[in-house]
Amino acid sequence: MSARPKSTLKPRADVTEVTGHRNPTAAEIRFGEGATHYATYPIADWLKRDGTLKNWIVSPYDGLRYYR
Repeated sequence: MSARPKSTLKPRADVTEVTGHRNPTAAEIRFGEGATHYATYPIADWLKRDGTLKNWIVSPYDGLRYYR
C-alpha cells in the first residue's frame, strides 16, 4: 500500500474558519445520537507550520478527532 500524498492545500487569505466532521462514538450511537458530527474551528487550529492545512485536529472541547 502506498503512502498518501502530502497535502499542499493552502487556504485563501479570506478564510477564517474550517468546519470539521467526525463519526459518532459507540456511546453516542447507543444514546441515539448516531449522526455525523460537525464543528467549526478557527483557521489557526488547522494550519501546519508551513501554512498548509492539517487533515485532522483534536478538538479542545471534547478531545475527539475531527477531519476536514
